[in-house]
Amino acid sequence: MLSGQFEIISDEKGRISLPVKFKDELEGRKMVITKGLGLKCLSIYTKETFDVMLEKLYSSSNFTFNEEVSALQRILIAPSVEFEVDKTQRFLIPQSLRAYAEIAPKSTLVVLGLVDRLEIWEKDKYEEYDAENQKTANERARGLFNLLEMKSDA
Repeated sequence: MLSGQFEIISDEKGRISLPVKFKDELEGRKMVITKGLGLKCLSIYTKETFDVMLEKLYSSSNFTFNEEVSALQRILIAPSVEFEVDKTQRFLIPQSLRAYAEIAPKSTLVVLGLVDRLEIWEKDKYEEYDAENQKTANERARGLFNLLEMKSDA
């Protein structure tokens, strides 16, 4: 399971090494990196997870004429890059994705393990997001748990 919060540093060329905790789970696997949804971060999925997301996206009827599906295609699919995790856990973040997430060379980054994906944030951006998000965390949690209870009662 992908979980945890880690700090790493990108090198002068935009390469990073994923945290050692993920070595056994990710080594030798094909991965996909793309923009985070609505956030100035990057998301990394296993190729299998990314393919399942695409299958669900394309299994909806009239997907080619649906503006919401088209918007997701532009955000997730167009900028996505496939890579393989080697023994060093090191890979290059493409320049276009570094620019999107405002990641400069030799930046301190935060890597979040979120079960089905990893997120990569420039540290200052993540700290701003986290501070703002903490203000509404309790309300969001209550709302989510209420929603889950309603689904289990149905």
